[in-house]
Amino acid sequence: MMKNLLGVFFLLLLAGCFSSPQPDRWKSESAKAFERYKEHTLKGKKLLAKHELNQARSYAAEGGDFERMASVMLGACTLEKILYKKSSACKEYQELQSIHTSPKIASYDALVHKKYANVHIEALPKRYRTFAKALINKDFQAANKALKEQKNPQTMLVELYLLGTHSDDETLKTALQRFRMYGYKEAILYVLHVELARSHSQRVKEKLKKEIAILKKSGEFE
Repeated sequence: MMKNLLGVFFLLLLAGCFSSPQPDRWKSESAKAFERYKEHTLKGKKLLAKHELNQARSYAAEGGDFERMASVMLGACTLEKILYKKSSACKEYQELQSIHTSPKIASYDALVHKKYANVHIEALPKRYRTFAKALINKDFQAANKALKEQKNPQTMLVELYLLGTHSDDETLKTALQRFRMYGYKEAILYVLHVELARSHSQRVKEKLKKEIAILKKSGEFE
């Protein structure tokens, strides 16, 4: 009985040794790492976010996929500039852009940098198209409506940034509720800063300043 079990064990071991590697695994691994990067960034976990961004870029490099690398770094550049006003990913994206780009990346780049004349709606990810069309046409009522109906909270943050001073109170309220649902502390801070800049009430301003200070302080222990 023992010999039979050992025989089965060695057969399984040999099968594992000679199994073929999974093709294009780097694509899915890069995509998963980038999703984790966005989650960690929005939750204020900067060290974890940095690790996952490096992983996402590294996996894309394994396949020599410069388009994927550019997409990753543009996404990181956009998110970090919205939340932190600056990003080291932007420089690397610009280097990649100079040697490789695509209509999809070029249109998203133009959108997030507010160069609307260079945006091709059909080249954008589908989840952005309704909002982008309204924004470019300066139909801010329709843009607010599209943003409130946005199902992806990460896309919602980018759209909120692009809408700027044209976002209405109901849109801000909807976005804040969504970010709280997902525990996106950094996105919550973004909305609170917008509300602070808009408020004309000293009492409300003081309340918002305290909330912002408390949330920022919580990040010191992560």
